[in-house]
This record gives sequence, structure tokens and C-alpha cells, in this order.
Amino acid sequence: LDKRRLTDFEQDWNCTVLAVWGQVLDACASGLIIFNPTNEFKGQIISCGFAAYQWGCNNNMIGHIKQLSANALSLLTGEEPELYIPVDTTATTGQRVFYMNMELDGKYTKEQFSDQSLRVLCTATDPVSVDGAVGKAIRTDGYSTYITVNLSEEQIQSMDTNALTFSLWCAPQTYPMMQLDYAQNVMSTIAGNLDNNKKTGMALRLSSQGDFCFDVYLSDGQRICVPAIQKMPRGVWNHLAATISDQYICLYHNGKIVNYTEYTGQIAIGTASMIVGKPNEIQQEYGCHINTFNGILDEIAIDTYAWSPNQVAQTVGELAGKEVDLSIPFEYFKDNILRPHFHGMPSSNWSNETHGIAYENGKYHVFFQKNGNGPYMSRLHWGHITSTDLCEWKEETIALYPEKSYDIKGCWSGAIINDPDITQGENWLVYTAVDNYRASMQFARPTDSTYMHFEKMPTYAIAGIPSGYSSDFRDPYYFRCNDKAYLMVGSSKGGIGCTVLFEWNGSKWIHKGECFVGRSKSECGEFFEMANITPMGDKWLFTATPLGPSVGVRNLYWVGQVNENGKFIPDNPVPKTVEFSGFAKDGYGLLSPSIIQHEGKTIAMGIVPDKLPTSDNRQMGWAHSYSLPREWSIDANGELVQKPFSGLVSYRSDTVLVKENFNQDGVMSLDSVSGRGLEVCAEFTVSEHITGFELLRNRYGKGVKIYFDPMEQNIVVDMTAVTRK
Repeated sequence: LDKRRLTDFEQDWNCTVLAVWGQVLDACASGLIIFNPTNEFKGQIISCGFAAYQWGCNNNMIGHIKQLSANALSLLTGEEPELYIPVDTTATTGQRVFYMNMELDGKYTKEQFSDQSLRVLCTATDPVSVDGAVGKAIRTDGYSTYITVNLSEEQIQSMDTNALTFSLWCAPQTYPMMQLDYAQNVMSTIAGNLDNNKKTGMALRLSSQGDFCFDVYLSDGQRICVPAIQKMPRGVWNHLAATISDQYICLYHNGKIVNYTEYTGQIAIGTASMIVGKPNEIQQEYGCHINTFNGILDEIAIDTYAWSPNQVAQTVGELAGKEVDLSIPFEYFKDNILRPHFHGMPSSNWSNETHGIAYENGKYHVFFQKNGNGPYMSRLHWGHITSTDLCEWKEETIALYPEKSYDIKGCWSGAIINDPDITQGENWLVYTAVDNYRASMQFARPTDSTYMHFEKMPTYAIAGIPSGYSSDFRDPYYFRCNDKAYLMVGSSKGGIGCTVLFEWNGSKWIHKGECFVGRSKSECGEFFEMANITPMGDKWLFTATPLGPSVGVRNLYWVGQVNENGKFIPDNPVPKTVEFSGFAKDGYGLLSPSIIQHEGKTIAMGIVPDKLPTSDNRQMGWAHSYSLPREWSIDANGELVQKPFSGLVSYRSDTVLVKENFNQDGVMSLDSVSGRGLEVCAEFTVSEHITGFELLRNRYGKGVKIYFDPMEQNIVVDMTAVTRK
């Protein structure tokens, strides 16, 4: 539960909450509370409160009471709670009637007992095979991958019993999307044949907020739900097993029983197909399934006997809870002709603005907006890539998930904060937390020295929007000047883009007006997105990506000073563009750069939008990339000077072609040059004719043209003849 809500409860009722147990799905909640003395009650009162009612499910009140009693006693005695296990612990045996090892043969996998060869659906690439719990497993793409298995008559008859075990391994990267514009707890399916129309079947299920359960129908149409109390961990291996015996239905997670219920009646397995990776309902947006599983699936089995707790534990072994590499290998995108090789980007699906760069433990850490469920924008997480040299990149475990009441809709843009007083010199994250109604600014700090895992701080950094600004209030950025710490947040004042300024007073952030306001909407738009302010020698550089200016989206900069009140004062109020003037329009080129100052260099990276419709991104399996790192400086005229990051020379390999001191008239073949990753260094004197290169030619003899046009005095990159895939 949200710690801030508990704090409010304790203050309102003069009490101390020792523990709470709750689960949203079946509306069950309980708590152990000490109420402090009052004028009426002179001593402390220990209250053990309990409520349980399962909507549309069998009610397991007695089991809940027994487990609550065990939890409460363990809390008071300081011992681990003893889990109430209602089932026989004796090992049992029986027949396996369904098994998928999730090994791929091209685009197919098999169900062993019906001997079916099953097509694995996947839109952008061939189905992805990765290391599994046992051998290889299938990595779903989050928006199109699923498998349909038609159960044989023999399998259906074998499962028509009150003795079953349904088990699988899974490693979710994110929870199912389910809804795009509003976040609430909606159930999907990992695997099963649940048919809500016929009221038959069973399924292991996972919700959009991480709750998981086992559902099964009885022959009288009653649906039994056995929910877990905890959320399913992401980024690690999870083993699920549901067992059905004559009296009990139990749910196990990672070898331990997490819930059970009593029942009477006959299981109705039905005749519906077994679907792996989604429920049988179709739910799509932008042509993408939004109710599919995103992660790794392995070892899906059904046995016609109920495993004992010891059998479940032995099956799990030591793998449960171990971290998993959930990135999709680059080889699966080998046919994406224009997918970047040298640019930082996640392995697949949606990415957006970078959020600042930190240097920790010999690595550069770049955080970014990520939707792992598909190549479209929704339910944003903080992705995380690392590099030792800003050249070779590795995607890491997601840094921030939308999981709290205040960020349930998304963890939006932000930056790095490293302050001697506030973070004690650690690199923390500051981000925009969005619920279904408003935004707030939040901090998260690393939990260990690896800088791979983060915990959200229990108090708001900035809880609300000061009066006088638009409701679009996001993208916090930290800076320090004159021995004062500041946060600025993007917004709008009077319909013109601005950054709202907050100063740290030692205990909280105090609103101090604006750091900087644009001159006009036509020039500076109606919102300052991803604003940065960076010391550059005796000057300060202010950059922002305004939304809604008359010339379209582009990244602008000003050079100036920061005064004693934290206000930015530009030397020239007229902004300049970060990109070339002919390129800096309509969202092309580098946008929203993140900046780090390290080893005497000021280094910038930013998003490079691909400007494609979602239908194209769906076919490609990814959206957007990041710029190559650039070194920035300010010259004597107050102009931004940019050059490629010097470390990029590490990309260079063997030289395959050298030609010097020659005249060229017509076309020269470069047959000795091949591959998709090339560096071309050329110097030539041109006549009145176009001079340049054609690279990446496809089977139709068309490629990318890069040339100088002496008549127009332009360098042209022409990619119109090359398709995206």
C-alpha cells in the first residue's frame, strides 16, 4: 500500500500501523494496528481487523482467517509466518497430457502429446528464441506473439477430472497493457482455455497491475478464482503452478503456496482451444494486441494429478527469482535495412526521450521513455541502456515501472539529480509521475552500488502545479548555481512555453516563479518540453523543445547567465536551432537532448524520431532511436559548436578500400565494399555536376544517395528509394 496513505491514516487516528495485508482482486484486506492512548482510552489497543468477500468467486473466509492469525502472531513474536497448507503433502503420480517445451523450429513450436506443429504468430520478426528455464524458450514481442493449440478429444477427456496441475515458467518484462488512456487493474491471460461465454476452461492469469491468479469454471457455471496476494515480479523467472484436488484448488508461486480455496463440484475443462500468450478475446489498438503477455514463456504443462507442495518445490529448484535478459537479440532485425547499428536504442518496441546521462561504475547510463508492450506510446516506463564508451550499448532491466497510486498511468520524463545535500552525492532519478488525473514530480534512488535497481522515495518532490500555469506540467530538471539547488519543470504561462522554478530550502522545494519564459507562442511554442540548463565555462546554455511553434517542433537554445535568484537571462532573446537550419523543423533531427559533463567534455544525446505512422512501426517492431553522442562547446560569439564525440573512433575497423588522386567521370563501382555498417571519408573537388555516393543498395539496385549538389549548394541525403524493411 502507498506509505503516504498509511501516514495520513496514522495521523488521523492517532495510531501505528504494524502491518497490512491486502489484495485488490478479491477485495480482501486486513491489518494489525496499535491505537495510542486517548482521554477516553488510557492504554494501547491492539486491533486486528479483517474483511473478505470475493466478487463472483467461492469465498474462502475460514482460510483467510487462519492465515491472518498466523501472520499476526508471527508479527508479534518476530518469527516468520507459518503458511497454512490445507493439502496432503504426500507425493502423487499420474499422467502428463499437455506439454509445450517452447523450443522453436523456424516459425513453429510443438505440443508434444497431440504432436501438433503450431505456428507462433509474430508481426515484425521471426519468432524469437532465447535461453529458457529449460533449454530454449519463446520471447514474446508484447503486441503480436501468441500460440493457439487445438486440444485433441483424448486430451479433453483426460482433463475432465478433479485432479489436475497446470504449470509454466514465465519472465514478464512488463505487465499487459489492456488500456491505453486510463490505468486500472484489468486481467489478461498468460496461458489457458478460459471461455467466459460457455463458462468452461481454466487459465493462469496476469493483470495490468501485476496481480496474478488461477481461474477455473465448474460444471454448474460457477467460476473459481484463486488470487495471489503479492504482485508478480518483473524481469525475473517466475514459476506458477495451480493444483486441483477433490476438495482444494491451490496456487503456487516459485515453489510456495500463495493461496487456496475449497470447492465442491466438477471441473468444466470445456473444448475451447488452449491459447498461450493472451486470452481468447481480441483487444487491439493501432493494429497491436494490447492484452498479450510481454516476456519469456517456457515449459507449459498439464498433468492429470495434483502435485504435492514438495513436488512443486522440487520442480522450481534455484531458478525462481533470478534476473533474465529480456532484450531481443539484434539478429532478429537483420532485415530492417534502416535500423541503426551505431546509435543507442532499446532492443525493440517504443522508445522516446532520453532522461539524462549518469556515469557510474565505469559505465554511461542513459534512461529513456519505454513501452515494452509495443511500438506505440502508452503506459511509459523508464528504460535503461548502458555503455562503457558511448558506442556499444546494452539494454538493462527497466529502471522505473508505473506501479504506485501516483504514477499508475506512467513514469514520464525527467532527469538525473546529484546534489551534495539532497542526494549526498548519489545520482538519483527525478521523474514526472502521472496518475489518471494529474502529474507530480518524484525522486527514486539506487538501492545498491550496481546502479541497476531503484526505489521510489516515500514523499513527493513537487506535489502539485502552482497557480498561473497550464495543466501540462512535466519534465523536471535539476541544476545548482550560487550554492543553491533548483528544479525547473516544463509548463506554459499565458499560452507561451516556460519552465517553472523551485528552490530547495533544506527541507522542501519552494516555488520561485519562472526560470525562463519564451517571447511568443509562434517562436517558442505553448510548452517547453525537456528543458536543460548547463554551465558552459562563464556562460549557461539553456535548451528546450517547444511544442506548437509556427515552424513546427525543433530543439532551440539560448546562451546567457543565471542570476542570484535562479532565473536564466539570455544574452540574446532570439533562440537558435541546435540542428542545421534546413533540418530543424517538424520534429526531424535531434530533439530533447540529455547532457552530461564528464572528463572535461560536455556530451549530448537526444531522441531522433523516425516520423513514421504506427502501422509502419508495428511492422518494423521498433520506434525511434537516439543520436550519436556529440561534444558541445560555446565559442566567443555565443554560438553552440558541435562535433562528433571523439570516442566514436573506436567504431573503426579495418580499411577495405583506399583510392587517392584520381579523376572521376561517371559511375565507379565499389564492389569491394559490403555490409551495412560503413564509415566513408572522402574529399573531392566538384565541377557543376552532382558528386557523391550510393550505399545500401537493395536487390532492385536502389540505395541511399549521399551527394553534394553544386547548383543548390546543398548536401543531400536521399533515402526515398529504400523501404524501411
